[in-house]
Amino acid sequence: MAEQIEVGSGEDPPYVLAERGIAEARAAYERSLTLGQESLAHWESLTAQWLLGLREIGYRLCQDSDVNIRAIFDLAEQQVRARSASEICALQVRFVQEQSERLVHQAKEVETLVSALMRSFHDEIRQGPRR
Repeated sequence: MAEQIEVGSGEDPPYVLAERGIAEARAAYERSLTLGQESLAHWESLTAQWLLGLREIGYRLCQDSDVNIRAIFDLAEQQVRARSASEICALQVRFVQEQSERLVHQAKEVETLVSALMRSFHDEIRQGPRR
């Protein structure tokens, strides 16, 4: 707690006490301003990091969608060239098996990206602004 000095104690004239009080208030304000600026910079950095992470995840989802849709087009072309219903069924069965494996792999990779982003974001929040 701050030391309290009585104005009439004779230790310092009142104007000296007033000047000291103003200087201390100014210093406290400067410290709080610096902390506020550091905090704002930290949150701006976190936001930029978060957006980059989301962009990476979105890009990955677009890539995966492209792979999946191209696989469907390939299947359709193969089925058009098929010579029998049993060949069409075999193509369909193979496609479903391959697509299931592909989707599981894609989901695991996206989960890894999301987990890494969340861990990084959590760690940055816990650390707070750096000095």
